[in-house]
Amino acid sequence: MKISIEIDCSPEEARRFFGLPDVTQVNDAVVATVQARMADALKQIDGETLLREWMAGGTQAWQNLQTSFIEQMRNAMSGQGRSGSSGT
Repeated sequence: MKISIEIDCSPEEARRFFGLPDVTQVNDAVVATVQARMADALKQIDGETLLREWMAGGTQAWQNLQTSFIEQMRNAMSGQGRSGSSGT
């Protein structure tokens, strides 16, 4: 046997029904503090420097891939990339 009960209530009504404390003010204070700290941290971050640090290794890897791809295309266009033309 399966019995289902559907209760339609707001989160506030459920909180009161179960006797849970209202932490709205505490939550608002925590959110405001976190927002203020994040705003202060963002003011101190230089976006260009941060991006340069993050992308330093990434751009080198991309350049290596691009160089390798161009070299392979040159070899293929000159006939060196075909099997059987190596002479071995």
